Amino acid sequence: MKRLSFLLASLFCICFLSGCAVWNGVQSSGYRGFSGNITMADPSWDYALRTEDFTHFQLYNTRTDTVACWIDGCKHMTSECPAYYVYVTAILTQEKNSVYLFEGKENDALQRGRFRVWCVDEEKQKKELIQEWELDREPASAIHWKSILQYGQNLYICAEETAGTFLVEGNVANGAWKIYESPDAQTNWLGVDDTQIYYADSSSRVWKIRRSGQDQTPQLVFTPPDGVTGITRVQEAIVYTVQQGDQAEVYVYDLKKQETALIHAVSEGTVLQYMFQNGEERIWIQDPQQSAYISFRDACPEWNESVE
Repeated sequence: MKRLSFLLASLFCICFLSGCAVWNGVQSSGYRGFSGNITMADPSWDYALRTEDFTHFQLYNTRTDTVACWIDGCKHMTSECPAYYVYVTAILTQEKNSVYLFEGKENDALQRGRFRVWCVDEEKQKKELIQEWELDREPASAIHWKSILQYGQNLYICAEETAGTFLVEGNVANGAWKIYESPDAQTNWLGVDDTQIYYADSSSRVWKIRRSGQDQTPQLVFTPPDGVTGITRVQEAIVYTVQQGDQAEVYVYDLKKQETALIHAVSEGTVLQYMFQNGEERIWIQDPQQSAYISFRDACPEWNESVE
């Protein structure tokens, strides 16, 4: 039996004694996708995470280029430091002087996926635990946190274990939770909108299931042509690559118009990566020869060359 136990009693005591910061969530509408790296942060924020081994993380204030710690003489190498984290950590959002972080234990079959949300406020000199969950999956399996997104009051975390991927939905405000099991071992969770969750199966077909309610019957959204090597989704379009000899072609399928357009020809081995920064959706094209991205403004794809 799979269950997710919400540590309500201990959290109530912590919040009562310390006066937890209020989690307001994020304003969300339309579609939001998973980025390719859980530790990616918006470059416009005042905070960033730095790590040398992706095992230990330090929270930095980018305005002052200093560690976000107010303890005199701190070496920033123990759990007493408000800026030091020993598990996979990601910045969720920033509100005024507060920064909210996800921290998740992984590669530990005994812990089996405990994850939490922190709030750090340098001005008030406070680090507070906002919410905590613990997965208990059978058989015991070490969990790897792949990517994360926020939608309103919810966090959606794509996780991977030996048997494949699964999706965790956690409401940070009230502790409600839900687990979505993958239909097959190669399932690729793409993102969510107001009512649906989207994923691609092992054949790169795109499906949707309801975020709430009893009916979890998958509905087919898009069937790709043969030869697809990568697929993702943005607001009103499916973006995918098709291998053509030693090159790959990037296509956009308009979900409303049901029309397909060739965007660009790129090199073999290209990887598509969804990004959402500064209110704009982008599909980053990671190409062995050059890097570029597709911007989506008002559901209109615009090709942008950007050699990196």
